[in-house]
Amino acid sequence: LKSGKLIIEAGMFCNVIELPKGEEKQDPDSFFQDGEQFDQYSGEHQKDFIIWQAESLKEKCKSPDEKSKVIDELSWLITRLPVASHTLYIEQLSAKIKPKRAWEDSIRRFLADEPRQEKKEPENATLTR
Repeated sequence: LKSGKLIIEAGMFCNVIELPKGEEKQDPDSFFQDGEQFDQYSGEHQKDFIIWQAESLKEKCKSPDEKSKVIDELSWLITRLPVASHTLYIEQLSAKIKPKRAWEDSIRRFLADEPRQEKKEPENATLTR
């Protein structure tokens, strides 16, 4: 979780590959036998970190206060990424946690609070959980 946020704060897109839940915590090195198995599993289970985080936190959104906190936390991460991606995130996230206007307002507020600077093309990173 912390690593994903740090990757995005550095301006890179981040993906998560969630390992199956079981009685024991899975270690990626012991779960995957080879690169081919990893490639197949990641192709089926890889998710964008921000989308994954929204899905994980959706249950916390019982009150307007909690919903506002979740939207602000994720909106701040979105503003670390290129502006061209913001609309795509707003569309996907507002379908999971409504209303769309809250996402737009939160992102706009964070962007207005920071000095203008050119963002470089992001790289991609994948986390295994």
